[in-house]
Amino acid sequence: MTRTDALYSGFLQDEIGLVPNRLSLTLGTKLLKTNYTGLQLQPTVRLLWTPSTGQSVWAAFTHAVRTPSAAERAFYLSGFIGFGPGGIPFFARFNANPDFGSEQLNGYELGYRRLLASRFYFDLTGFYNHYHDLFSEDIIGAPFLETTPAPAHFLLPADFGNGLLGTTKGVEIAPEWDPASFWRLRASYSYLQMNLRKAPNSLDVGTAPFVEGSSPRHQVSVQSGFNLTKALNLDLTYRYVSALRALVVKPYSTGDVRFAWKLRPSLEFSVVGQNLFQPDHFEFASDPGPIVGVRRSVYGQITWQREEIGAP
Repeated sequence: MTRTDALYSGFLQDEIGLVPNRLSLTLGTKLLKTNYTGLQLQPTVRLLWTPSTGQSVWAAFTHAVRTPSAAERAFYLSGFIGFGPGGIPFFARFNANPDFGSEQLNGYELGYRRLLASRFYFDLTGFYNHYHDLFSEDIIGAPFLETTPAPAHFLLPADFGNGLLGTTKGVEIAPEWDPASFWRLRASYSYLQMNLRKAPNSLDVGTAPFVEGSSPRHQVSVQSGFNLTKALNLDLTYRYVSALRALVVKPYSTGDVRFAWKLRPSLEFSVVGQNLFQPDHFEFASDPGPIVGVRRSVYGQITWQREEIGAP
C-alpha cells in the first residue's frame, strides 16, 4: 500500500571546470512525475575545490521530495487508543487524504577531506536540512460514540496531513587508516539534532516528539579488516547507537565478526557472528507492535560467482 507509480523519471547533470584541476561546479536535477503528482524537479548544486593533491573542500545544496503514496492518499487505518468513560473502547480512525502533498527538503552540506599522513585520510562533513509539508496525523473532528460495528466504541476522526516542519543539523566524522598492507581501519561518528514542530494551523495530535525521539542522536562505528593471507580475511566491527527516547529503546553497543576463506576466485566460504556482546538487545519498534529484540546470531555462508570465459 506504500507504492507510488512513477509515470516519468529522469536525471540531468553537467560538470563545469571553473579552474582546471582546482575548482569545479556540478549542476543537476532529477525529474519525477507520478500518478499522484505533476512533474517535480529535484535540483542539486555542488562546488568542489581542490587546493592541493592531499585535500579537498566541497559545498552542496539539494532539493528533494518524498512523493505521496497509496498509504496517505487511499488507505484507511483504525487504531486502539484506550478506554473511555464507562470502560468503552476508544479508537482513532485515520481517513485517506486525496490532497496529501509531497514532503519537501532543502539540504545544505559542507565537507572537508584531507590526507594527514601516508595512508591516513580524514573526512569532516556538516549538514543542515530544512523540511516542510512533513507527514502529520491530524484531528478533523470531535470524538463520538459509534455502535456499528459492535461492540459500542468511541471514535476519534483523523486523517494524514502535511502539518509538520522543522530542521535537522549535525556532523559526520570518518577517518580511514591503513597501518600496514594487510590491515585497514575505518571509523565513523555522526551527531544528529532534530527539531520538528507543528506548522501554523496544523491539527497534528503530537507526531513531532515521536518522530524526533525515533532517531538516535549519536552513532559510532569502528571496522578493522585483516588480510591474513591471500585466501583468509578477518573483519571486526564495533557499533554504538544512542537511545531512542520515543520508543523506549536504550543505548546499546555490540560487535560483529566475519571470517572468510576464498577457496578459489569464484568460491568463498565465510562464518559470521552478529550482535555478539549480549544475548539480545532492542533496536527499533514495529508498526504496529512492541519494540523488536535482535538476538545474537552465528551463521555460515557459501558464495559462488560464475567465472566468465575469457576473463583475466
